[in-house]
Amino acid sequence: MNNTKKNLNVFITAGSGLLGKALLETCPNEFKLSATYFPNKPDNFPENVNFFELNITSGDEVLKYIKKIKPDVIIHTAAIGNVDFCEKNKDISWATNVDGTRNIIEAAKECNSKIIYISSNAVFDGNNPPYKEEDEINPISYYGETKVICERLIKDSELKSVIIRAILMYGWHNSLERQNMVTWILDSISKGIPLKIVDDIYSNPLLSLNCADAIWAVIKKEKTGIFHVAGSDCVSRYDFALKIAETFNLDKSMIAPVPNSYFTDIAPRPRNTCLCTDKMERELKVKSIGIVGGLKILKDSLSK
Repeated sequence: MNNTKKNLNVFITAGSGLLGKALLETCPNEFKLSATYFPNKPDNFPENVNFFELNITSGDEVLKYIKKIKPDVIIHTAAIGNVDFCEKNKDISWATNVDGTRNIIEAAKECNSKIIYISSNAVFDGNNPPYKEEDEINPISYYGETKVICERLIKDSELKSVIIRAILMYGWHNSLERQNMVTWILDSISKGIPLKIVDDIYSNPLLSLNCADAIWAVIKKEKTGIFHVAGSDCVSRYDFALKIAETFNLDKSMIAPVPNSYFTDIAPRPRNTCLCTDKMERELKVKSIGIVGGLKILKDSLSK
């Protein structure tokens, strides 16, 4: 039975990011939305959204805004998600990913808000895929370590909570935000830049809109616990890149396969962190979208 109250007050951190943008575009009409950006205000966002700048590393600012808004639900998407940046800038990454999450939790306690925390496939070592929600976590990168710590903080908070483990997300992003694999490949090939893409790292690429649908389902169905949210295809980065080029009629010969060992100066990547989406489809009734379907949705949206 769906008992979610009407006019639910939802607060989204990093509403300007890739997932934040998808959440704003798909939000149920009956929900009241507030969202943050930092430092760049998005170029295009719904007029009915209360948008404001917030650095989540400032505990006082986080507390001030959350006590003012009094959200029923906080969707915490804000994080430094660049794995290599995290490996090389651990202090900054800790401040944003861990201290920022701790600030959100402490403020949420003041309003008894439910937290939906966006975690990552990076909590796994990649040795025993496909991963289910209850499988052992063992990160091999600093980014993954911060996500494991934050998951623990969420669980220990005693607040109503959901942990969403998402994976290699793609979609149309706001112009001032960082690129994802699809937009990076389209941009590079269109500029005549040849690419070397690893062919021995596997994941199930996730359309940002598919992830947003799963999150809204979590809220409407009043779920708690952990959910793996991912696309239906477990593919190598190289195969995904070829499908991107094919879908958008770009020159596939611009993309060359290389082993992960080719890149010596990047953070370690787990070999295969494909996620099992059985729980997502069974409990949330959200179908996992494959790369052909996801890329078609993106291409079709261009013509609109």
